[in-house]
Amino acid sequence: MQDKKKHKKSKNKLIIDKYTQDIYPPYNLYVMINHTSEDITKRFVWDDGVELDPVDLDEYQGVTWGLVYNKNDKDKKLSVLVCLNCDTFDDDIDAISTIAHEAFHVVFRIFKHCNVYLSEDTNEPYAFMTGWATKNIWKTYKK
Repeated sequence: MQDKKKHKKSKNKLIIDKYTQDIYPPYNLYVMINHTSEDITKRFVWDDGVELDPVDLDEYQGVTWGLVYNKNDKDKKLSVLVCLNCDTFDDDIDAISTIAHEAFHVVFRIFKHCNVYLSEDTNEPYAFMTGWATKNIWKTYKK
């Protein structure tokens, strides 16, 4: 079991990781932990340039925004942003459940934008992308 205090010790250090895949449409995945609402809104905007609304960080374990742009991103790729509220996790099992949940949102948002919907013919790409997103969100969580 993971001790929740482990994350609280690093509470002041913002972690934001960028992951890129080019197999399917070339979207970035950003994963943030130890963030404030301002960390989110000062870095990201919706795909139409509209500012993101501030969020109440106490109301979620994980949240996914898509599709967004990172204001400072030089490649200007559409992105999906996942923010984890690690202090709300009781243990790694709780984290895994939230990460899998958010990974599904990542895949749904990317494929919806591409007009690719889950079916017998598309379940393998959905499964691949879900594994890719889950693995990368987990990497950031474990930092």
